[in-house]
Amino acid sequence: MHYSKIIDKYSFIFLSLIIFPLSVFSPILIWIPGFFFSLLMFFFSKNKKIFISKPSKQEWLCIAFILFSLISIFWTNNKSYATEKSFEIVLLFITFRVLYIKSEFLEEKTLCISFLTFSFGLTCLFLLLDFIFLLGVKPWISQNFDLLINKNTNSLLSYEVFQNDYKHKGSSGSGAYSRGLSTICIFYFLIIVANYKNKLKGISIFFLGAITIFLGVSLTVKVAIISTFLISFLIFLNRKFFFKLISLLLAIYLFSAPYALNTIGINEWADHNKKLHLESREINNKLDAYKIKPLINLDNEYLDLRSRLFLNNLLGKISHRLLIWSFTSEQIYEDFFLGKGIYSSRKIGETTKVNLKQFTFDKNADGMIDDKEKTELIGLDYYYSAIPLHPHNNALQIWLELGLVGIFLYVVLIISLWKRIIFEKNITKFKAALLSGTTFSIFMINQSSFGLWQTWWLSAIILSIIFFNIIIKKN
Repeated sequence: MHYSKIIDKYSFIFLSLIIFPLSVFSPILIWIPGFFFSLLMFFFSKNKKIFISKPSKQEWLCIAFILFSLISIFWTNNKSYATEKSFEIVLLFITFRVLYIKSEFLEEKTLCISFLTFSFGLTCLFLLLDFIFLLGVKPWISQNFDLLINKNTNSLLSYEVFQNDYKHKGSSGSGAYSRGLSTICIFYFLIIVANYKNKLKGISIFFLGAITIFLGVSLTVKVAIISTFLISFLIFLNRKFFFKLISLLLAIYLFSAPYALNTIGINEWADHNKKLHLESREINNKLDAYKIKPLINLDNEYLDLRSRLFLNNLLGKISHRLLIWSFTSEQIYEDFFLGKGIYSSRKIGETTKVNLKQFTFDKNADGMIDDKEKTELIGLDYYYSAIPLHPHNNALQIWLELGLVGIFLYVVLIISLWKRIIFEKNITKFKAALLSGTTFSIFMINQSSFGLWQTWWLSAIILSIIFFNIIIKKN
């Protein structure tokens, strides 16, 4: 075997094993293995002409989108930061190009898929154990790592001390795993496609991945997986019809996002939160009466109160996101056609603050703790970035930074890529349905979580595309 093929083999095996553990414990570093091994494969490749072969239609669309994004540096309000970060975008595309070409010629595709499946299963099992027994391994490592970086070694916590506090707080600390859960979500359908012929393995992966996602605390990932199950089912029923219908709805959403997501102003937000706080206080007072009742006596009223309290808490969380989206939508109309330039949303967030009132019944509290004996609701002023780093919605971020031109290129790219995936030769309707799940899990997460240009997230998406290619072409 030529040394180039040996390097390719072990590079992809290592990537197969490292993706999921790295996404859980240190997602910010997930770009490093892909970049390193792409350099290694390029350097040792005997025929380097393969890397400049004619790009596909989808690659040309991706290049056009990236080029327009980079050109927008000339009119962005964040030139120095955008110039620095633009090199990361270029490096990521080169990494993708090298890995994708090399995956085409990889001879050990089945072996890589086996390692990928093993790593997926092991990581899911670890997360399940953590969620069930509140182990808190990742938060403990992260907290001590931050202390080491800040040279605050005197405050380092032993695992025993940290875990006692972690268990006391309950599942709140499990949010540390949201990035890992997002990565698992976008690979979930791919792993099923790779193993569905082995019924036992396929069913095991289906339930293991689903239980892991639903036990995690990331609402975004849960919504993404539920919605993608629905889309996958529709594609399975009628691939051509629902591809056209969903593509149309997708285009309508992306083009109308600045209007559709502009739902709440700052004053409305304060009134809305005040109302939720009062309702939650009333519900909690009623629930206190049930604390002295045996569980067997709990009735429909109790279940209704619990569901209303859950809904109020959910609306409280969502309302802040809606406010960010509304503010972003207003900014979009100022530079409608070309946008404000790449990374401009970050700069806007640094310079523009909004007052997000916190409500409490105790004036000495921080807005999060209530004194049950107090009856007067007090509003406390808290000023936050109008856009915290990014709008937490890729559609709005593209509109804000790249305008109508950018969103047009994005719509064409997404629909073209999805069409190629599900109508490729030898793709059965079952595979097309599952692969649609992968495509839309990425899309759905992008609508409420990570920034468009976050390196770690782009790296995770790139690796999912690479392993999609390996899985589809293993035969």
